[in-house]
Amino acid sequence: MLINSCLTFYREDTLPLSDLEYNPEHDARLIVITAEKHPRDTACFYGGEPFLAPDKMDRVRLLLSKTGIGSRVRYVIYTTGEFIDRYLNKYPDLIQGMWLYSIFIDGSHKQHEQVRPGTSLSKTINSLKKLRRFYRGYILAWSTLRKEQSLLDCFHQFMEMHCCGLADHFFWHWADSRQPLHDFETYYAKYREELEVILQQYISWFSEGEIPPIPHLNELVTLRIEDRQCGRTARAVELARNYNNIGRHSACLRRPAALWEHPAVKVAWKYLQIGWKPCL
Repeated sequence: MLINSCLTFYREDTLPLSDLEYNPEHDARLIVITAEKHPRDTACFYGGEPFLAPDKMDRVRLLLSKTGIGSRVRYVIYTTGEFIDRYLNKYPDLIQGMWLYSIFIDGSHKQHEQVRPGTSLSKTINSLKKLRRFYRGYILAWSTLRKEQSLLDCFHQFMEMHCCGLADHFFWHWADSRQPLHDFETYYAKYREELEVILQQYISWFSEGEIPPIPHLNELVTLRIEDRQCGRTARAVELARNYNNIGRHSACLRRPAALWEHPAVKVAWKYLQIGWKPCL
């Protein structure tokens, strides 16, 4: 079960300020109540930037450690990663206790800083280098694609970090937008071309006996091998296992089903059929 706690907010948020004020005691109570029916729980901190409020994250962790779910809850954080090194000494238990760091990596230095104005990829990388001296858990490079971005640029940046031990896994998705994607055919042609390059490396990992560090593609392959569908339209929403705490408690919609109908996924499966035969 996932429980998502939003600690800081975007300027576009329209809820009243009183609703947006983060209350660790309130969130901890909701997490405990929600988790009572589930054997394993993951609390996810996001924002804005959660490391603008590390004291509140640590307060939630301390409160939950004194409850019946304290020993089984895992913690995930979605962050730019720029500020982690500031708190290595002040909040060592919080820093080392994260199950997963999901770090926003939107390409090489130029692309990343174009789509995330005010951020510095150099600061993120330097912070991760310091983090790796103390932390041996998982680091995920999380890329959020917009029309002007190159998926391949994101992948190359991940590979550079992966080779240095600064990122274990790579994930990408598209930015939420109410605006239509104009000239979709041109965008799709470029995306497909870049995806095929990534899939060649994906197959190479398999041929070398390695599990590729791209978990969402691995999930699709697993579903295909087992010849089954997800059976739902979003990650754990209908099963009531994914919640948002954002001044109120609500289900969190994450990902559509029927992913095998997406043309890019069909391309992936075509390459896997050609280049890799699973041993069942």
